[in-house]
Amino acid sequence: MKNLFLILMLTIATITAKAQENNTIKTNATCKAGQERITTELKKLDGVFDVKITADGTITLDYSSDGTPYNDLVEKITECGFTANGIEPKNGDKNLCKNVKKTK
Repeated sequence: MKNLFLILMLTIATITAKAQENNTIKTNATCKAGQERITTELKKLDGVFDVKITADGTITLDYSSDGTPYNDLVEKITECGFTANGIEPKNGDKNLCKNVKKTK
């Protein structure tokens, strides 16, 4: 019984570690409007628990790869009109952040 429990715990740890390996995405969403759009769309996906985006457009995700695969998360961002890990938007650039002036 101990061995079964140990195997189960190692399996869970491996799955969790694998999901956390791919938990960041670099995007060109550097304004609040763009970040809110991406956050809203990603949170609609199965297994996405939390989305945080830094001012430079780095997205950190808390998600389960059992829900939505990492590649689908990247694709969702490009569908929103932003780059994701260097992949250009499929339906044209709809970057809401291009004309937003940065304040210091």
